[in-house]
Amino acid sequence: MLSCLSIDSPFVSDASEKIPVPAFSLVTKEGQPVHYDMEVPDSGIELQCTLAPDCSVSWTWRVKHGQLENRP
Repeated sequence: MLSCLSIDSPFVSDASEKIPVPAFSLVTKEGQPVHYDMEVPDSGIELQCTLAPDCSVSWTWRVKHGQLENRP
């Protein structure tokens, strides 16, 4: 796991430029996958970045080089 993010606003911009890995996805603090179109509340949610390399089957979506990718 990468560092934990505390989302204070649903308007997080350029997040992929602040995370120093080529591809990542998000999970809850408990390790449950987060759906890519999940509505993030105004505050109080903690998410963790998780690596999402090409060879992994653990992700259904990821951000790679700033672009959203869904697994077919």
